[in-house]
Amino acid sequence: MNSSRPLLLVVDDAPDMVLIVQRLGKWSGHDVISRPNVPSAWEYLCACVRGGNPPRPDLVVVDLHLPGPSGLELCRRLRSTPALAGLPVALFGSWDRPDDIAAALQVGVDFVLPKDLLNQPEAWRERVVEILHWADSRSDPISLSCLQGLSPSQQANRLLEALNQTLRHPTVRRLGREVVRALIRRAGERSSFPGLAEWSLSDDLTLACAGLTACPEAVQRFASILAEQLGCLLGAAACELFRVALQDALARPIAAVPMKLIHAILLVEDNPADVQITQRALQESGGKVELIVVRDGQEAMDYLLRRGAFADRPDWRSPDLILLDLNLPRLTGLEVLRRIRATPALQVVPVVVLTTSRWDEDVRQVYAAGANTYIEKPQDFDRFVEILRIVQTYWLDIALLPPVGT
Repeated sequence: MNSSRPLLLVVDDAPDMVLIVQRLGKWSGHDVISRPNVPSAWEYLCACVRGGNPPRPDLVVVDLHLPGPSGLELCRRLRSTPALAGLPVALFGSWDRPDDIAAALQVGVDFVLPKDLLNQPEAWRERVVEILHWADSRSDPISLSCLQGLSPSQQANRLLEALNQTLRHPTVRRLGREVVRALIRRAGERSSFPGLAEWSLSDDLTLACAGLTACPEAVQRFASILAEQLGCLLGAAACELFRVALQDALARPIAAVPMKLIHAILLVEDNPADVQITQRALQESGGKVELIVVRDGQEAMDYLLRRGAFADRPDWRSPDLILLDLNLPRLTGLEVLRRIRATPALQVVPVVVLTTSRWDEDVRQVYAAGANTYIEKPQDFDRFVEILRIVQTYWLDIALLPPVGT
């Protein structure tokens, strides 16, 4: 075992899972030790504290469903033991079990390391590295500069209003109500402020807090911690998406133009004529949307991940819907779709493929890669307007986005 390499302690009773993690560790540059249950894992950790030979892990990766005591019990022991309380813990689980994630958050789990990354070596390595260096990547507090000139109570209430709009962002909604409740509870605990009452969340994910009337700093701290906790679950890209959406909500005249009526659509299309036709059709369809256009597959991923030319764009918005052509330069539409579905923060964003191809193999591959809808571009303009009207109505106004993994 190389003492210069990060060390993961994996607590899982499935030998095949452990073997894959060990192989991924060897390839990714970190060492892996494993224990099949809570008693053996706890014995190892206690030996580390006593200063024995076992090296202290840099990250504990724990499955909840273990023989004997569950992984939740191991987390409780860690958080109640001063010498181990600061040890990072990642849930080794699945997004299709939101109750597990909510329960893990309640006992102090820091991160989620999805098991479906086991068949995506590059994504696994990136996520492990991100977790190990999370403390170095924390962002500055949410800025209140756009609220200058307002009284403290006006600032606090304006920030709370914007926060409630951002809680309807797809990145948050896709987690499911119980996970969001657990995140809210944790952010409230970690942003404790003198005189600040307990945060509450209604069934429609509306946040309320009594006693904040003169404390914009309290809401600011809460929002910043909530964004950070979202990143712990879904990755740094999700944290940044949430922060940008919140700053965008703060900058808007919220009372006059509710964000939920102003949607952003990302059009990925390299043909200028098709771009113009789509712009006209969207205008005539009557939807209140902002159309963002990128010209090739690489530019689409740069935009979605807010990197390169889009890293510091003040007008950047997270799209509520993606219209994707297949025949694109640099990265094909199919490859863009696969990368979108491999990025946790983007997995639930609806993707509608608009293309001229009727080839059965294209249709099959697109749906296999995770497209929500495949539509052949009609030759008739009026028909195109009607199609876009239906697409907007369904995906932006009617459809409820699922929790992760469903």
